[in-house]
Amino acid sequence: MNINNISKNDKQLVNITLCKRETINSRNEEFVNFFNSNLKLYNIQTLIKYLKPFELFKTGAETRHGETIYKLARGYYRVEKNTKAFKYFKRAAEKNHIEAMLWLGMCYSKSIGTMENKALAFKWYKQAAENNHITAIFELGACYLKGIGTEKNEALAFKYFKRAAEKNHIEAMLWLGMCYSKGIGTEKNEALAFKRYKRAAENNHIEAIFMLGFCYSKGIGTEKNEVLAFKCYKQAAENNHIKAIFAIGIYYLNGIGTEKNEHLAFKYFLQAAENDCLKSMFELGLCYFKGIGTEKNEALAFKWHKQAAENNHIESMFSMGVYYFKGICGVAKKF
Repeated sequence: MNINNISKNDKQLVNITLCKRETINSRNEEFVNFFNSNLKLYNIQTLIKYLKPFELFKTGAETRHGETIYKLARGYYRVEKNTKAFKYFKRAAEKNHIEAMLWLGMCYSKSIGTMENKALAFKWYKQAAENNHITAIFELGACYLKGIGTEKNEALAFKYFKRAAEKNHIEAMLWLGMCYSKGIGTEKNEALAFKRYKRAAENNHIEAIFMLGFCYSKGIGTEKNEVLAFKCYKQAAENNHIKAIFAIGIYYLNGIGTEKNEHLAFKYFLQAAENDCLKSMFELGLCYFKGIGTEKNEALAFKWHKQAAENNHIESMFSMGVYYFKGICGVAKKF
């Protein structure tokens, strides 16, 4: 990897930035676009090594407007997520760059380039939200819901989730549905919960698709419809949603919303169990114990029930008790 690999047009741009500092300061935007466009090809150390004017660009960025500083911060974040990213996010935010305020909040929240500080994360989310940044509005709702960096306030959490959802923030639609479903910060309203889950699901939010299936399966906010429940669960399962994978196993096992198919039930139970789903470990154990969808195998039945029992799954604990009481599945009797 070296500077000779950079295209002719980009080399010309590098040459432009080799001019006097005052010229560089007038071409900051042009250089930062080059810088960002090459981050996928070159790590930041290589760019700094070969593109010497980068240091002059930084000097200009320190005195220029917030957008230039923000772009520099994003450049550092994309390759290193280090203290330099935090430094420039902070400078841009202090120059009232709204997107930088959000990112600064995330730095404080997730210890990116700085110590974790939930109060400062909340402060910057709030400042960005006051400038109508949609994601910041959602994050502010999450802070109020969980009491992160501020006192817990479910009414304000609901308020900000609703505000973000009305601005088409997909994650906020899901959380607003949960607020309506559980009566968090507002009166319980299953019809509105279903509506919000459906809206988020239509925007391919996987958790919302699962929740929509759950609503159809239980008749929550809509008429019970096991066929549509199966359809939603299957769509979520195809996107590796573990609870949905387990649910599909149950539906195939019992012929709910689809034809009964024990082999497919076993397949989905195995997939979910391998992803640490305790309920699926239990069902998989039963499949092996009874020969459902697979050959009977008491050793594997014992293995999966033992693994679930060790993680406090009640039904699996009972199964283990039965195994030891009767001395089956390859274990000696123990009273």
